[in-house]
Amino acid sequence: MILNNIEIASCSSFSHWLPSGRPSKPHLKYIPGRRGFLPNFQCSSEGNPKPEIKWFNNLDKTGQGSHGNETSKDSERSNNTEGSKPYYKTTVMCCAINPKGEECSQLYDYDLDSSRSVDDDNEAPEITLSPGQPLLLRCRERENSTTQWLTENQEHVSVYQLSYKGIGMTYLFFESVRVNHSGIYICRSNKNKMKSTHIRVLEKGFISIDQLNESSTISAQEMPGFCLRALVSSYPLLRCHWLGPGGVQTQCPEPTRLWKNR
Repeated sequence: MILNNIEIASCSSFSHWLPSGRPSKPHLKYIPGRRGFLPNFQCSSEGNPKPEIKWFNNLDKTGQGSHGNETSKDSERSNNTEGSKPYYKTTVMCCAINPKGEECSQLYDYDLDSSRSVDDDNEAPEITLSPGQPLLLRCRERENSTTQWLTENQEHVSVYQLSYKGIGMTYLFFESVRVNHSGIYICRSNKNKMKSTHIRVLEKGFISIDQLNESSTISAQEMPGFCLRALVSSYPLLRCHWLGPGGVQTQCPEPTRLWKNR
């Protein structure tokens, strides 16, 4: 602008600042490989401080994990890529970690060569998501068979099929789910083996106390071994604590599986 024949230059600048906090839930993505090559997985999360991404081949996150290949130069967002070769017979879990906390996402893996028991701890019978989140499913079986993903009305859905070291794999990937993606998804082979999972895409979260003893009377002798127990269902996953006499707080344990109740 010009004021009294004096030219004054003005400019504005804008910057994005993310408040200090735990990482966002990682966005786990399937990256198709070139012809003749295995696919990659990409895990993205943001937080302040910038989260570190670690990859695990089991849901208990045992072992040191892999650090993958970090490609983001952003000060708050991590984009990390990992090859799929080490995970052709295992699950895939990526975790975003910073001093404020940890958030994880996973590939939901279904092995048609194993039978699912009531107490199966590795295959999710139900998966709950919010609109816009990704969903990555895989079913696998030894070769000489063909597998496919079907919906409740037996419609085929978009899949990626490949084989490696005698294992045939079929991936189902939604980069951004919608409410109308809710329903039963079935993986079936031409040998009549099948497994299914119930996908729920919810626009609103919920919390439900399924089991809680509101009062308990115990003797002094029972006190050392006494334990309070509450069963709570929620989405998104809640973080809770017990508040005891004198304001003493005791954190609830983290669930060992992303799809289970606390």
